[in-house]
Amino acid sequence: MTIYDAVAFKVKLTDGLIAYVEEQEYNSLLRTSATDTNIVGEYYFPYEGATEFDFVAWDENNCPTEHYKCRIIAYSHDYGETWTEVLEG
Repeated sequence: MTIYDAVAFKVKLTDGLIAYVEEQEYNSLLRTSATDTNIVGEYYFPYEGATEFDFVAWDENNCPTEHYKCRIIAYSHDYGETWTEVLEG
C-alpha cells in the first residue's frame, strides 16, 4: 500500500498548526490542533510521489471557501490504528 491509498493523515499546515485529515465516503474532514471543529472538503495530491497535498474546504453548497497547504507527517491505512511516518527529505 502506498501513501495514496491512505485514509487518514497527520499534517502540518503552512501556518505551523498540526492537523488531522480523514477520508470519508463522500468528502474528507480536516481538524486542526487548535480546534475540534471539522472542516469539510477534499484533498488533492499535486503530483505523483508528493508528500504534501492541498485541502480545499467547502461551504454547505459544496463551493470552495478555503485552501490549506498540508505537509504530510504521517499516514494511516486503518483510520489511525497504525501510522507510517514520512521522513523529511
